[in-house]
Amino acid sequence: MNLEYIPKKTDKGRAEVQTRAFRVGHRERSVLIMVDGKTPARVLLAKLAFMKKADAILDELRVGGFIDMGSHESAPPPNMLATEIRATPLTQDLRARRQYARNFVIEALGPAGDDLAMKLETCDSREALLMLLEKCREVIEARAGRQRAQEFWSGLGRVAISTIAPHRLVA
Repeated sequence: MNLEYIPKKTDKGRAEVQTRAFRVGHRERSVLIMVDGKTPARVLLAKLAFMKKADAILDELRVGGFIDMGSHESAPPPNMLATEIRATPLTQDLRARRQYARNFVIEALGPAGDDLAMKLETCDSREALLMLLEKCREVIEARAGRQRAQEFWSGLGRVAISTIAPHRLVA
């Protein structure tokens, strides 16, 4: 697969996103949803760095007819790629949310949450963290229940308020 190409959803891919007609797996569907027809494969894979074997999933979607990789004519110039690949570093607020999420996952899921907690510890970009926090909520809901998932999500908001409030007092 050429990473300079821009993947685009096919009719089959759009039907899967809208109706789940082909019942692709959760991870595959998540990747399929991210395919926007504008983002080069290299940038898409950088955003999916937290996900194991994202490149294989992208290839499976291509082979299954859910996405079309287009051609090199649709790829942006190399200098444009370099600016898009840069990930936004974590702010103090996002580092606090990452730590809260890690602690909550360990407490709520126990040893079953170790992999997710490790991904949170190593997550170092805003884009990847936001996607990972959503994944955490889904896993917590599936394993610990909807109420715990809601506690997790509202706790993330409380962390944001507590880390932002001191800065407002100074200003």
